[in-house]
Amino acid sequence: MSKKKKEPQYYTSALNTKLINYKVYVMNGREKLIYFLITFIAGGLLGLIFYGGLFMEDGEATTATHISNVVVFCLIGLIVSKIFIPVFAERLRKKRIAQLKLQFRDFLVALSNSISGGMNVSSAFNNAYKDLSIQYSNDALIVKEIGEIINGMQNNITIDAMLADLGKRSDDPDIENFATVFKLCFKS
Repeated sequence: MSKKKKEPQYYTSALNTKLINYKVYVMNGREKLIYFLITFIAGGLLGLIFYGGLFMEDGEATTATHISNVVVFCLIGLIVSKIFIPVFAERLRKKRIAQLKLQFRDFLVALSNSISGGMNVSSAFNNAYKDLSIQYSNDALIVKEIGEIINGMQNNITIDAMLADLGKRSDDPDIENFATVFKLCFKS
């Protein structure tokens, strides 16, 4: 039996900084707690609807009924939590990728405007970064990624290598394809 290698939450860039691996989503403690409580309570209530009221005698609840209701609530709640927390994590991962993809489109618009205005590629990236910093907050995904690319350029790492790294980490074929096309065009 071969175990599947677990994807890391972060990759180390060529600049020795931690960059997000968009292929995985690791919930923080607050998210885990919130989603656990939601799924536990929903599962427990669902369990009570179907299995509550066991061991009743003549329509009256006995001690065994109360104990079985607690056991059913907890057991079904835990099972539902175990099943649905990974589902929510996958939804959050896809939401983050969709957010990056939308922000990446805005980056492409800003980059193409700068290049069509006559700037060289390096200046166009810097200008696009400034535009994105105005449009989004400084902790937006694309602002961090383009900032890393600009830092890479300043440290003699090629733009196409930094874009290829973003494409590989992004788990989005459009970003990967852009990185490939950019590399081919930039080399020629």
